[in-house]
Amino acid sequence: MNLYKSLVFRHHLNSLTLLSPTGLSINRHFCRTSFNSNANQSSQEVVARESSPEVDKLYKTIEIEVRCADREVLNSYETFVKMSANCLGLTVNRSWEPFRAIKRRTLLRAAFVKKKYRVQYEFRTYFRNIEFKHLTASTADTLIEYIERNLPEGVALMVYRTAIETVPQHISQQLATTDTSSL
Repeated sequence: MNLYKSLVFRHHLNSLTLLSPTGLSINRHFCRTSFNSNANQSSQEVVARESSPEVDKLYKTIEIEVRCADREVLNSYETFVKMSANCLGLTVNRSWEPFRAIKRRTLLRAAFVKKKYRVQYEFRTYFRNIEFKHLTASTADTLIEYIERNLPEGVALMVYRTAIETVPQHISQQLATTDTSSL
């Protein structure tokens, strides 16, 4: 029972490879099918699913932008994201704090009378950006889901992903023909 709990815990933290307490490396897809498989599935179907290779998408950069009205909350959340990335074996490429956005609204102090008496309200929004480089889709999804689920109250999270993709076949053929014709 203790081994099962540690496997499930590490499954939520790292979706690429699980390490059991005994040091055995276990494939993520194997854990998913072995713990969540239905009784109606035959063992041949499970083995066939495990042996089929999955092509994982690659991301050049993943930038996480966090917005909040309180700077201390952002400091705490940035520390949490860095610790989570460290547990997954990821390194933070850089993190920075862009200049805050300030919106001011001037309103009348009284609703209908005394127009010369006004009060000014200020809305401050603080930003924090954290950038990761060279991640796979499964690692990025695990990290983003984990930090999304632990998002504090009143904090907005935006994720920008830059994917690495292959050149489409019709363009690569055209490039190959232009290279041979220029020689």
